[in-house]
Amino acid sequence: MFELDPVPTQERNKALERTKLLMASPTLRVAALATTDIKGVPVAAAVLGLRGEVLLDTLIHTAEPIQAGAQSVHGIRQAQLEGAPTLANALPQLEMLLSGNGLDVIFFTPEFMSRSLVRGCEREGLEMFSTADWIDGQALLTPICSAYNWSTGKWVKLTFVQAIGDLAMPGDLAPLGSALGNAQRLWHVLRHHSVAGTSAASNMEASPCPVCGLNIHTCACTSNGLDEYSWGGAR
Repeated sequence: MFELDPVPTQERNKALERTKLLMASPTLRVAALATTDIKGVPVAAAVLGLRGEVLLDTLIHTAEPIQAGAQSVHGIRQAQLEGAPTLANALPQLEMLLSGNGLDVIFFTPEFMSRSLVRGCEREGLEMFSTADWIDGQALLTPICSAYNWSTGKWVKLTFVQAIGDLAMPGDLAPLGSALGNAQRLWHVLRHHSVAGTSAASNMEASPCPVCGLNIHTCACTSNGLDEYSWGGAR
């Protein structure tokens, strides 16, 4: 009798258990940034606490132009940055909320977010704080929300939109793509799985691979056509 590899189930259960622990942590921070471009610098930051309360929601002034694609996704225009704090002004509060003191800081793509902050600091001559302990929300949610490819023995890379799936969101959230809106949606997705332990992205189960078109569970592709910061329609 053919038996499926137990590893996917074990990894999903482990991810669910960790999500439950994180969402009960008094030092939880769920955060997001908006940037000028994929290789740009931050123009907005949002940080939420344990109950989803807003600890920080700010624009960040930069002289670097916001590229058209980023404007479309994040809903931020250059003129809106006038009068906003510079990164030098915002950095102390960001460090207090996102670094050290045993904080459990979750970004959906922490490496991407960290690199954008590092670039901003380098261009303004600032010293960047440590982000080594940031938690990868994409990696955490992949075994929970994504599909397992039995041919490659790997999980299909999860986009932010896929992580949200068909999960109903409150109607008063900030727009998807904004730093606050993304942080709020990430918090709600994590909260849902910490309580329900069910997949909001169930449509992944029958999805075709975007590269070869075959069933995503059994195709031979390894990347499934998604780059490291693919939001499935949002930057």
